[in-house]
Amino acid sequence: MSILLAFNDTPYTIAMVITSIVTFLLAWFVWKRRTSPGGLYFALLMLVIGEWTLMAVLEMAAVDLPTKILFGKLSYFAVVSIGLLFFSFAMDFCGNKAWVRGKRALALWIFPAVVLALAFTNEWHGLIWPSITLGPIPGEMAVYDHGLTFYLFTAYAYFFAFVGVIALITTAMKSSAERRIQIASVLIGASLVIAGNLLHISAIRLPGGIDPFPFLLVIAFVFAGWRIFGNHLFDIMTIASAQIIADAPDGVIIVDSQGLVVELNGAAGRMIGVQGAVVGLPERDVLAQAPGLEASIWNRPEKAVEIRVDSGGQARWLDIRPSRLRDGRGKPSGWLYVIRDITDRKRTEEELQAAYNRLMRSNEALQKEIADREKAEGQALAMLREKEVLLKEIHHRVKNNLQIISSLLSLQSGCSSDESLARKFSDSQDRIRTMALIHEKLYQSGDLSHIDFKEYVGSLTGYLSRSYGVGGNIRMDLDIQEISLDIDVAIPCGLIINELVSNSLKYAFSAEQPGRIYIGMIHGTGEYELTVGDDGKGLPQGFDFHASSSLGLLLVNTLVEQLGGAILPGGTPGTCFKITFPDVKK
Repeated sequence: MSILLAFNDTPYTIAMVITSIVTFLLAWFVWKRRTSPGGLYFALLMLVIGEWTLMAVLEMAAVDLPTKILFGKLSYFAVVSIGLLFFSFAMDFCGNKAWVRGKRALALWIFPAVVLALAFTNEWHGLIWPSITLGPIPGEMAVYDHGLTFYLFTAYAYFFAFVGVIALITTAMKSSAERRIQIASVLIGASLVIAGNLLHISAIRLPGGIDPFPFLLVIAFVFAGWRIFGNHLFDIMTIASAQIIADAPDGVIIVDSQGLVVELNGAAGRMIGVQGAVVGLPERDVLAQAPGLEASIWNRPEKAVEIRVDSGGQARWLDIRPSRLRDGRGKPSGWLYVIRDITDRKRTEEELQAAYNRLMRSNEALQKEIADREKAEGQALAMLREKEVLLKEIHHRVKNNLQIISSLLSLQSGCSSDESLARKFSDSQDRIRTMALIHEKLYQSGDLSHIDFKEYVGSLTGYLSRSYGVGGNIRMDLDIQEISLDIDVAIPCGLIINELVSNSLKYAFSAEQPGRIYIGMIHGTGEYELTVGDDGKGLPQGFDFHASSSLGLLLVNTLVEQLGGAILPGGTPGTCFKITFPDVKK
């Protein structure tokens, strides 16, 4: 298909060309600032409007109907995009970015995509334009008979444009005066475009049959360009930055390349004692009230410094962090100084340092005290070891001395022909051996004050069995808990066991008669219970062991009284004595 164009310099054509040029320029200008809120969508909006007006110019220049229809279809890239791009711009500009991100934004563009596809396949179904004819006047656009789909999409696009307008109005009501002016500029331009489009769709003409839409487009976008530059619409980040600087808790000082103060926020003024309007003044004049700060800034340090300044008769510590500013070409254009009041931190550091010094002194004193204590403990440990050695030696010597006494008694017994006297010497030897065994166990033990009573009784009964020549017919049964006794209790208990077991070995059993001697010891609640018995002949009828003239039983009664206990006889058959006495540790 050949494309024939015949351009005419009609008012319509001129208006459309101007609109196209202005919108493309605006798109280029805003595209460079697309990171600003709404900037990306506004740039795309200007781009598609420029495309629409360009297609309109080409359609008017087309000679034949097929060519006009081709440019009309191409213009639908803009037709299906304008409403949603304006909505996206409004949402992004107002901070409602959820509507222009992700699946939600994708869903919004499904209907426009369908309409675009229907426009390019209109010859098959006529859903967009049931009929298209040439206009009566050459140089005009074709006459389109719009179908139901066109009006549905028009309502869809205008709905979202209206939502965008409401969002802008709502935001303007909550914004500063400067931002209200910016939003008002956008709304005026949008109103002119919407009004012109409605007049165009409704085929409403001015007197003389003039279509007002092209002229309203020129007015709208010339106005938009003027207000974008005049109100710094897409320099909103500059406004935000200024607000952030003004409200920052840290001091901010900006100095240009000529040494003039460009910005000094309220926090900086309070820190250095500067009042009044200082923007445009030389920095040295402004900072004269804080000599320390003036010298620091004038030296142009490239790293953070901490200085002490006197501001209004009050000493302050300030942390200054300099940054060199550069323009878009990378050339130095000034300095940015961020100042933080660290007076409280410095005071805290001084207090911490003082506390640290006190702690170090205390630590040194404590280390000395620990060293002295370790020395004293070493000396005490050495003395304790000497004492232990001495006690072991004492127990050893006592045991040896008792063994000597036992040996002397044995010699004396051997020199006597009196059998009764010899037996008394032998009984005394057993008693001495019982006490000597206590001392032997103590010096052999790691604990010089307590004795393992179960082990001791085992050794004692073994000695007595050997002493009396007991064979395998007499069995010794021991049932003694794991008990540790001190020497003051162990010796009386050992002597009691010695006397009672000796009596059982001597009197309880006939010659070669088998028997059993049992010894038990339990530790109850606050007391001990010692049991010594046998299964032999038993005590004679009416025997009173408390009134017995036997030295052995007299010694047992005396030892029980010494322990503060009580003794009860019993046992059937045989003899059994139960001795209970208190645990003096309780």
